[in-house]
Amino acid sequence: MPKSKRTDPGQETDQRSAGRGSTPGNARDDQSLAAQSAGPPGTPSAVEEGVGAEQQSITQLLAIEGESRESRRSGSGDAASQAPVHYRVVNVGEGNEMVIYGYCWSWWRALLSTLVTILSCGLFIMAFYWRPEWHMKCSCQPCHLQDAEYVLMKTTDEFQEWHRHKVKFMYLKYSPQTDQRDRETIEDVDEFSLLRKNISFTGIQIRYLQHHSIRYIWDPNKRSFILLRGLEQNISCSDLHKKYLDGLIYQESQNRKLIYGPNVIAVQVPPYWKLLGKEILNPFYAFQAFSVILWFVEAYYPYAVAIIVMSICSIALSLYTARKQYTMLHEMVQSHNSVRVTVLRKGSASQIVSSSELVPGDVIIIPQQEMILPCDVVLMNGAVVVNESMLTGESVPVTKTPLPDICEAGNYNDPIFRLQDYKRHVLFCGTLIIQVRPYENYVKAVVIRTGFLTTKGQLVRSILFPKPVDFKLFRDARRFVICLVLVAVLGFVYTIIISSIRGEPIPEILLKAFDVITIVVPPALPAAVTVGVVYAQRRLKRQGIYCISPHRINLCGQLDLVCFDKTGTLTESGMDLFGVVRAKNKNFIYSNDDLKMQVFNEDEVLAAMATCHSLTLASSETTLQGDPLDLTIFRATNWVLEEMVSQARRLTRTNPLIIVKPTLNSPKSNSNANSGMVCRFRSGIGILRQFPFSSALQRMTVIAKNLDEQSLAAYCKGAPETIVKLCTKESVPDDFLEVMESFTQCGYRVIGLAFREFKGSLKESDIKNVNREFVEQNMTFTGLVILENKLKKVTSMVFSELLKAEIRIVMVTGDSTLTAIQVAKESGMIGVRERVIRVKAKSPTATSKATVTWRNVRKVPGGKWRESPQNIPVSGAESKPRIHFVVDGPSLLVIEEKFPELLPKVTLYGTVFARMSPDMKTKLIKSLQSLDYVVGMCGDGANDCGALKTAHVGISLSQLEASVASPFTSKLPTIECVPILIKEGRAALVTSFCAFKYMALYSMIQYVSVLILYYISSNLGNWEFLYEDLFITSAIAITMSRNKAYEHLVPQRPNANLVSPQLLLSVLMHIALCSTFQMMGFLLVQIQPWYNSWDQGARACSSNNTFYGMPSRHSWNSSGILFNMQWKISNYVNTTVFFVSVFQYITIAFVFSMGKPFRKPISTNYLFLAVLVILYLFTLFLMLFPSSSLDAFFEFVCIPYIWRIYILLMVVGHFVLSVFLEEVLTNNHRLWNWLSRIYCPSASLVKHKKLHRELQDDPAWPPVTTPTWHKGTVQ
Repeated sequence: MPKSKRTDPGQETDQRSAGRGSTPGNARDDQSLAAQSAGPPGTPSAVEEGVGAEQQSITQLLAIEGESRESRRSGSGDAASQAPVHYRVVNVGEGNEMVIYGYCWSWWRALLSTLVTILSCGLFIMAFYWRPEWHMKCSCQPCHLQDAEYVLMKTTDEFQEWHRHKVKFMYLKYSPQTDQRDRETIEDVDEFSLLRKNISFTGIQIRYLQHHSIRYIWDPNKRSFILLRGLEQNISCSDLHKKYLDGLIYQESQNRKLIYGPNVIAVQVPPYWKLLGKEILNPFYAFQAFSVILWFVEAYYPYAVAIIVMSICSIALSLYTARKQYTMLHEMVQSHNSVRVTVLRKGSASQIVSSSELVPGDVIIIPQQEMILPCDVVLMNGAVVVNESMLTGESVPVTKTPLPDICEAGNYNDPIFRLQDYKRHVLFCGTLIIQVRPYENYVKAVVIRTGFLTTKGQLVRSILFPKPVDFKLFRDARRFVICLVLVAVLGFVYTIIISSIRGEPIPEILLKAFDVITIVVPPALPAAVTVGVVYAQRRLKRQGIYCISPHRINLCGQLDLVCFDKTGTLTESGMDLFGVVRAKNKNFIYSNDDLKMQVFNEDEVLAAMATCHSLTLASSETTLQGDPLDLTIFRATNWVLEEMVSQARRLTRTNPLIIVKPTLNSPKSNSNANSGMVCRFRSGIGILRQFPFSSALQRMTVIAKNLDEQSLAAYCKGAPETIVKLCTKESVPDDFLEVMESFTQCGYRVIGLAFREFKGSLKESDIKNVNREFVEQNMTFTGLVILENKLKKVTSMVFSELLKAEIRIVMVTGDSTLTAIQVAKESGMIGVRERVIRVKAKSPTATSKATVTWRNVRKVPGGKWRESPQNIPVSGAESKPRIHFVVDGPSLLVIEEKFPELLPKVTLYGTVFARMSPDMKTKLIKSLQSLDYVVGMCGDGANDCGALKTAHVGISLSQLEASVASPFTSKLPTIECVPILIKEGRAALVTSFCAFKYMALYSMIQYVSVLILYYISSNLGNWEFLYEDLFITSAIAITMSRNKAYEHLVPQRPNANLVSPQLLLSVLMHIALCSTFQMMGFLLVQIQPWYNSWDQGARACSSNNTFYGMPSRHSWNSSGILFNMQWKISNYVNTTVFFVSVFQYITIAFVFSMGKPFRKPISTNYLFLAVLVILYLFTLFLMLFPSSSLDAFFEFVCIPYIWRIYILLMVVGHFVLSVFLEEVLTNNHRLWNWLSRIYCPSASLVKHKKLHRELQDDPAWPPVTTPTWHKGTVQ
């Protein structure tokens, strides 16, 4: 690409200011551009033309460490990728997949769009703001990406969002340097392959764009913009040790700093004027502005001023809330944006720099004091204890260990570093360093991600740029509003025709016609619909439940399935040691009478309990902190823990930094004194290395040194069935399963223990780099630790309430299967007479296919659970008892891979899912959602974060910073919050629907009134409008949403479809009923003997033929019809229609606010009742007790008293019929169920109901007597 005019080093300019350059040999190809533009984005043909065989490489990182010299020099890619293109697909297969289109500036298009914007009085500014693709196409023309000055980015998800960005480019300060000490391999220090490619093509100029705070770099080889990534992908573990352990040279760090930008998570707090600009560009406020201008022209000042005041208050509150959120987010990230850190520089002394200068590849020294990490780093030596509550929601300290150097350990199978697989070696940005354990002079770590690329940066980005929420209620509301607009168009045409026939002036015709639009689509509609959610959010806050996504409150009302974690959610967080069962010579040795004391009769069991943990001392050095399970087991030994951190600089890397040893008060010591036994660990045990607990592996391991015998051993703790797989068969008792199940069936949590003595097979010098697989082989099984995890008192009560409401409950736990079954039985999740079937799948082997077995599980005498391949005989009314599947995580993975057709059926009947890893929990949530379940997830730990984000409604019982992952956070440490949320969600959902129905009826009632009056060239007066719009409708809309949630959950579900037949029929029936009574009043008043269309006051009230507000002057139009402003308001029809319609507003509000079964009775909403009573009495007073002053104020005419009684009778008739329609027809749940069964028996069912109905009719389901075999071949 030709170089543009050189600017100062580090200067960044946009593409236009630098001129449009092109890569040599890549001139514009019109035919290629036409081919790229032919098909719509995302179609197979378009992708093949634009991306071709390079799709897989698009998702590759910018650092391709394993590239050969030939591929780097020649540049891979097929012909399609070498040709100029108009667009490319980036981030293929990822959640942020997008299509990028290239555009260049067009002066004539820009000039034309500017003129149109001016002529539209700025209306196009709002259109361009909400539709950036329109703005781009009106001001720019398509071009090849390599020539683009601007780009248009479109997401490929269901939302199809568009974003407009300017292409910029940067100049590197220094030419890339080659490592002088490794010149032969031509492996320069900079492993940023894309940088090398750009340099080879463009010298020191790099094109880029910035989208949502992250950068996309132009890759000339790919002819596309590539997402800028850190150092965490496509680099091997040995390369991190070999190439980055000494740090970067200064020039290289400066280049990377320019490319990546400063290492800060910049959350700017926007000024109020910017927030105001975004707020007023909302179409809702634009429509309000149009309405207010119209009302001022019509001299409807009171309501216009009222709307202005309410809008200002609403905007002010919105601006205050938005700025407060920005400020809180800014303060949350500011603490680690400017930290002083020590950086190692290759070939020079270390430097103390600001954390904002860090770049991927830098090597920093972890300080001894507490510090919040400013970036993501991988630990290279030593050990660090951190608090990851910001990420995981758990305040339990986590020990991070150094990344093993595979090559140094003699293992030449060098794996690629993947962040997900090596999280235990990574310190994440925003986490708090509690303690540093150096094995050398200091602890070093390599920076792998900075700024918004870090884990915390991604979290902040998800808050700053959330994905749009496509709730069905909002989609239905838009459709409903479109229908109202169509009705308004009809009224608009009707008004023009009627007014033109009567010869009214054109300005007045237009005012009346536009007035119809503001009546049919009321500006207060969005506020009225959302006020119910606001009240629900306040009620939840008072009950200790906090919500960061208020729109999800309505989703809570639609929940029909809730998943629960077990430990800490259904059961107590803490555990009690019930006992220890030791194993020796293939036998378990224990006594039920003295189970707790068994631990002190075997040294290896005691050593495993004392060493295999991740505990650490608090800053006070007296208080242990760590996982509650580790604390319970360690405290049972009565040993003490000592940390040698203060002596770290005087120790070698093989000396232990943690020592555990017995005390004089320990039971072991006392038993030794009495029995004469000699303890093998009197001086203690030093922990040399830890392999932290992994949810995927379900175990943890430590390498320890007996300080008395100077011997090395490994101790392992974890799930018993996992531990025995690591042990020799000679050490595992034959009755292992029977003994383990005897405890798990009683609800105890069982932990397996094992150890291995190395006896010279492992040297102390190799401990740092030895891999976990070597350590955890040929172990000796030593016993079981039995822990008691008691059920929380409220769990059974909550489950009983949910089951009565026919809300399905599912347990998702990492604990053992039988323990989970027992907890499910104790909690009431599984009924006494209900059928339990264990589904177990086996992976294929070399000699057998994958299989799924179905076994009945039942209790036998003695309280034990037993599996049986036979069907359980049942009789009578219990011929089809409820079925519960019990599935473990590994079996679920096999079913997902080998038996995908069974997965929906298993998840449909699954009640207990045991041994589930965090990823498995997330997959299960997605499987349930695919069956059209509205899924809730309630959990409290790090393992639940993914599931909490994935579920429709995530409820976190953790109050830490990671609760941002969940829409709801409860102060209550129990699942009591779940039924509370469902009740409030149902109340909010019903309230939103009622408010929407009321606002629709309000607009249609007024719409009909105005059209009737337009027919006689009349209209409502300003004070009549004000009384209806402000004093009646606004007061009712605000107070009718205050109904609290009903105290009981019922099986009946609230209607979640705004355009459902039930709701539409209700609205249409009430519109027809209200229109009928208004037309009745309009027609009946004209046949009264005292009615005279030419003289409204004649013989109506008194003998002198006068009436209040009689016009003094008359004017006649060309058709001979009386035409003046006074007559257009003060007439018999106006007064009659006004009184009928006002009572209809009040009646409809009462009818739509009925309470049960989702809200408390209307009698409990005292403020709303007071508003209704006041409005009803005042309107009744206006009608039955006329006052000359009030009649003149509202511009009424005097009508006979008998006619007022007739109006009252019409009002009573409307009230009775309205209540009948709503309660007998609309809210008749049984009637609608009967109609759905007759006219649409299956079409209206969601997927899980259809599947359930099919399986209920299948006599062979479930296939308990026969296993299910995979149809494929053996592995």
